[in-house]
Amino acid sequence: MTVLLQAFNLYQSKGTRELIQQIDVEVREGDRIGLIGANGEGKSTLMQLLAGIEEPEGGTLIRRCVIGYLPQSLEADDDLVVADWLAKQAVEVQPGIAKELVITEEMWERKLGSLSGGEQTKIALLAALSRNPELLLLDEPTNHLDLDTLRWLEAVLKKQSVALVIISHDRRFLDEITDQTWELKAGKITSYPGAYSAYAAWVEAEQERVQQEYDEYLQEKKRLEEAIARKKQWAAKGEKGRKQPDTFTRHLKAIDQARALKTANVAKAMQRRLDEMEPEEKPERRLQANVQFLDAAQAERPVLVRGEEVSFRYGERTLLEQLTFFLEKGDRIALVGANGAGKTTLLKLFTGELTPQSGQLRVTPTAKIGYFDQVFASLNLERTLLDDLLQLDGVDRATARVFLGSFLFRQEEVFRKLSTLSYGERVRYVFVKLVLSRTNLLVLDEPSNHLDIPTRERVEAALQEYEGAIICASHDRYFLEKITNKVWELRDGRLIVHPYGFKEYQERKQAGVAHRKRGKKESRKLSQDQILQIENRLAQLAWSLGVELDEQKKAEHEREFLELSRERNRLRTELSR
Repeated sequence: MTVLLQAFNLYQSKGTRELIQQIDVEVREGDRIGLIGANGEGKSTLMQLLAGIEEPEGGTLIRRCVIGYLPQSLEADDDLVVADWLAKQAVEVQPGIAKELVITEEMWERKLGSLSGGEQTKIALLAALSRNPELLLLDEPTNHLDLDTLRWLEAVLKKQSVALVIISHDRRFLDEITDQTWELKAGKITSYPGAYSAYAAWVEAEQERVQQEYDEYLQEKKRLEEAIARKKQWAAKGEKGRKQPDTFTRHLKAIDQARALKTANVAKAMQRRLDEMEPEEKPERRLQANVQFLDAAQAERPVLVRGEEVSFRYGERTLLEQLTFFLEKGDRIALVGANGAGKTTLLKLFTGELTPQSGQLRVTPTAKIGYFDQVFASLNLERTLLDDLLQLDGVDRATARVFLGSFLFRQEEVFRKLSTLSYGERVRYVFVKLVLSRTNLLVLDEPSNHLDIPTRERVEAALQEYEGAIICASHDRYFLEKITNKVWELRDGRLIVHPYGFKEYQERKQAGVAHRKRGKKESRKLSQDQILQIENRLAQLAWSLGVELDEQKKAEHEREFLELSRERNRLRTELSR
């Protein structure tokens, strides 16, 4: 296949850190590559180099194709109007793509700063796809997309023959779209066949194999060392000889010395074997966050939050309309809905940041809420990590440092200001605060955004063990499948409660779509059969009207002919839609 892009000895640093070190990669037609790695490894930097946004400090890049690039964020003037931003991208916007992305005419005149994260991603996707690229470079394309748009993006990327390199922490998305995985680690790229799940299985099996080989090496080394020690001990005892000087004893002593010499020679041979053993390196242990929630505070009542006809509006737009609900101990709720449906607004009503404009929302006094805010508005960015944690009740310096260390903030990093943290690091830090807060209700707004995959998996495991209630808005399907037992769906201002987990919700929804498609197909076939039957009857009526009939019979046939003609035309119109 044609090579679209090649990189040789690519090198890039950031400050004193070497992010990209002599990387050689190539992308061919039809390649669908998932680029993964821990937060801070340099994935976005590599993507910007491939896209030509940055120039490498060393190495060579050869591009032989049209490239579409989706950045992680727009990084544009918030006061810039969408239409003007698109004009600056020098692309001819394709209306069909805009329609499928549900980018309305009203959105063209809005300022970028007024758009939600999901809306900004859609605008950037529109620009990238409108270039008709041969290679798409997508940096976290699923961040902030609602589930319906995410499924649409999957369908679009599956249909297109364009080559792909995708940075994503969404494991389901990577499994659906990619068939090759690049891991960026310590400045180097390692390529693996298969999507993320195949990569993860291979890495786990390889780690087990290397660990087993290392354990076997240690066991053999220990066995030889113990055998050598015994042989040397026996040889020393033989050389020491016997104390009694008679002839018989001297004979025995000679035998002992001969045995000692032989034993010493065996010990030397074992030592040579031990020295010649190729030393096995201790398997590398990947640093991972150690996430474990403290015991949840006890709530006296089963219902933690109750809403009665809760409504909320922004200007003239009714976002939430007369919602009635209750959240109980043990509930683990996935809050889903399209971008702009009001998920964040509802969560802010839970925390008290917003107040219902009508209706009542009551939180039991013993409910202790921990809130994860996707924009980190509650963080004081001028504090250091350590100083900020010390503001929590009952947290001393030793406890703070232990928990910061468990989330990979170690040594001098605890003195960093919050303003210096990357998005992924801020997410990790907010989880440190949640862990130490002893909450019994977690309100989570896109908690997995910007987390690398290993940390997501550790957070999932911790939330599965968490004893309190959870309500979570997220687009990460793996994440929601693991931790939820109910689904609240916001649609057209209303709340629909599904009394089962997210996985079953997805399965039922997909089954419903398939049923509707099957029903539509069957309905179309039925309409075609009806038209055929009508036309047969119309032919019979036309013949009968051509022969002599009495006036009454003729009037009846003419009336039936007109009615059937109208019905045939109606069915034809439906089929043409």
